[in-house]
Amino acid sequence: MDNKDDQLEYIKQLESQIEELKKQIGSLDEKPTSPIPSVSVALTSAKEELQLKDEKASDLKEENAEKAKELKDENDIVNADLKLEVALATAVAKVADSASAAKNMFLANVGHELRTPLHDIMGSVDILLNKKEIDPKDQKNYLDIIDQKSKDLLILVNDLLDISRIEAGKLTLNYETVKFRTLVNEVSKSFEDEIKKKKIRYRVDIEKTIPRCLTIDPFRLKQILTNLIGNAIKFTDKGSVVVCATKVFNKEFESNNKIELEISVSDTGMGIPKHQQPQLFKPFSQVQDLTHRQYGGTGLGLAISKRLAEMMEGKIWLEDNTPKGARFCFTMVAHKAEEKKTYPALIEDRFFENRAKEILNQRTINIMVVEDDKASLDILKVIINEKSKNLIVAPAIDGHQAMEIYNAGNIDIILTDIQMPFMDGFAMIQQIRAIEQKTGKRTPILTMTASATPADKERCLSAGADFYITKPVIREDLYKTLDKMIEKFF
Repeated sequence: MDNKDDQLEYIKQLESQIEELKKQIGSLDEKPTSPIPSVSVALTSAKEELQLKDEKASDLKEENAEKAKELKDENDIVNADLKLEVALATAVAKVADSASAAKNMFLANVGHELRTPLHDIMGSVDILLNKKEIDPKDQKNYLDIIDQKSKDLLILVNDLLDISRIEAGKLTLNYETVKFRTLVNEVSKSFEDEIKKKKIRYRVDIEKTIPRCLTIDPFRLKQILTNLIGNAIKFTDKGSVVVCATKVFNKEFESNNKIELEISVSDTGMGIPKHQQPQLFKPFSQVQDLTHRQYGGTGLGLAISKRLAEMMEGKIWLEDNTPKGARFCFTMVAHKAEEKKTYPALIEDRFFENRAKEILNQRTINIMVVEDDKASLDILKVIINEKSKNLIVAPAIDGHQAMEIYNAGNIDIILTDIQMPFMDGFAMIQQIRAIEQKTGKRTPILTMTASATPADKERCLSAGADFYITKPVIREDLYKTLDKMIEKFF
């Protein structure tokens, strides 16, 4: 009997039968007693039946009580589970609200960081276009504003792309052998003007036990250093900024030809309130809104630096924070490398530049520039023509027109965009390389694209390109690449 109501009804029936038996027994007791066997047997049988039914009723009551207790326990568990689910839902909602608020603040900051330099650029262009008479010094000042604000926008775009790749798990490292001290000094040099302007002291201390050459991702290490040093200088109005690099002893790494470094950046700036420190390395968050209003920024730099440090088998943290300043530290693992007998980059660049000049003094080189954006095409034409009068530009607005010019002959170098309508750069390169398999002649191809990931570079080179540069195209980078191509193929 699993149903509770049925059990209760059955118990009532048993109790009724017990009462009836008691009456019968009582009636027998009232009669004169005599040794009548049949009455004695009936009495005994009735008592036994009464006892059995009484025991059964007792058992059923206990069973019912146990089931009632179990049911109560189950209800308590269900209630506890419901309370837990409500608490979890409330916590998730709070986290979601917090994340949403942080992202809204981030988007507002990004909007500010985008619109401010755009305002400066557009305002400067408007003055240059519409002012009838302008002093040459003022003209240069407005052009400098356009140049600097454009670079600020590029940094912002790169940060946004990096955080997007990080969240998608698509950011990778590209290792090269570099001179560690040279790399740190290059980053420091990029802040020379700001350091002089703020009149603060700046020092770099690199432990002598650190090898001269290390195999690392130089671009990403520079990115972390630039973020930390830039923040230190930004938030320090008086005093000093100190960069230190030390070697961390690790027996396991030593045996595997690896080295662990600890790099710190200390400043005597405004410091970071303790209650706001947990937000430092989270994406889409800044220490405080006042900081953004006073100093600008999106709050992405430290979040990106944290992920990069972790990818380099290290970590990043804030140490020795005081009201007078802050000290950020990060560790990373590098591979020891033998110093290669190579020329410094500056000497190497001058070698290719001189060789290219010698070649261009002796002949003309026809460059087909394939770009669907007319403004970009016009700018590239001017930049290339300014390098040498013997660089002759043949413009094409898409892959189809480029194939017509190529098939007409007399093209020495191809500089092409990748994303174009009708026929993109990849399809055009494949057609050209297919033709060259029959002719035996190879035309050097330089691809340029706004997609700046290592995977994009590899895809371009695998498709048949010889060199690769990213947009926005920087004049110096384009010239250096053209010099290498001319020296290699002519």
